[in-house]
Amino acid sequence: MIGTAFLHQGHAHRERYNGNYNSARFKKAMERVDRHMSRRKRFLSAVMFKADALDQQLSRFEKKITTLERLSIGHVLTVHPTLEGEAVHTLPIQARRRVEVRIRQEERNIIKGNRKDAGSLHNAFLGCENLDCHLALARVDPAARRLSAPTSQLYLLLANSLRTTEIHVKPVDILNARDIRRASKSLAEAYTATTTARRDKATDLIPPDAQPGEGFELRVVQRSSLVALNRISPLSILLASQPRFNARQMLAVAVSLVEGCHRFLGTPWLHHLDSSNVRGEQDPDSKAWTVMLAAAPGNRNVTQALAQFSSQASNRRRDLGQHTQLYRLGIVLAELALGSLVTYADASSDPRTPGVSVVMRDYAPGERLDAGDIAGAVEDVAGET
Repeated sequence: MIGTAFLHQGHAHRERYNGNYNSARFKKAMERVDRHMSRRKRFLSAVMFKADALDQQLSRFEKKITTLERLSIGHVLTVHPTLEGEAVHTLPIQARRRVEVRIRQEERNIIKGNRKDAGSLHNAFLGCENLDCHLALARVDPAARRLSAPTSQLYLLLANSLRTTEIHVKPVDILNARDIRRASKSLAEAYTATTTARRDKATDLIPPDAQPGEGFELRVVQRSSLVALNRISPLSILLASQPRFNARQMLAVAVSLVEGCHRFLGTPWLHHLDSSNVRGEQDPDSKAWTVMLAAAPGNRNVTQALAQFSSQASNRRRDLGQHTQLYRLGIVLAELALGSLVTYADASSDPRTPGVSVVMRDYAPGERLDAGDIAGAVEDVAGET
């Protein structure tokens, strides 16, 4: 009887619900339900107890639609800045071109060199026993209006059983400036030579995959910020004990992560990107935020899910290395914004719904969230802050 009250004239077999309902019929049905305890219990278990879950699903779906609409309009306005907002909806699909971030050629060459140098340093780190390594991703001034200009300088925090030291790494021409015979072949060997040398003396490193003449100069940083940064807890521990950062802190850490990942995208370092490997802190003097990344395994479930997704038949011919690194960045940013850690991840085996879904500890516990769900949730948080 309740069901027919929501059907146009009660013809369930001929017409679907169109938004109208028979209020008199519905009121009469509810009175009958209320008169009998058994009917009331059945009604509550069948309808009312499921209303909250249905409301959550509808809310998440609305967030997805809103996010997609906002991103689509923003995309078209970026490509066609002279258009008014209302005119966007009249554009043909063919008008939506790919947007590329325009970076000066000089900065582009520096970033390209950064990625190559970082990859060589990671290869020099592989196989080093009893050596912990962190890479400084970025140093960001929250008051700046744009991302800081990239440099060719790299900073590592290296630690063995004896000491923990910040090392300044500079690419050099080994053939013209150095004695190749004295150059180290591994990062552990170069670290030992650098820390035992005189304070003003630099040592050289030639990674295994270096081209003729390519190498690095390693020098100890006297006033280190990374050593102090290593004493604080990683982002995952902070989120577990302090679920929400303030808006300024979230923005500073997020910008640092984005800038660092842009600088090192495609390098093996970002395969370690995980909230358990990220540490960030503000310098009390300069007010700049420094974020560094540990070269250590992250969330095993996320790693396995991304590997499973990349190995699926439809993806085997594609190089998804940078895609998976960007997904890792998205997970860390979502954890930061929502104040909740990812506890489980799984790749869909259904070709009709490809992708990776995650389960978060405190946000919609137990529910699988895809990229659209997470984007909608982060959008809500961004609107609140």
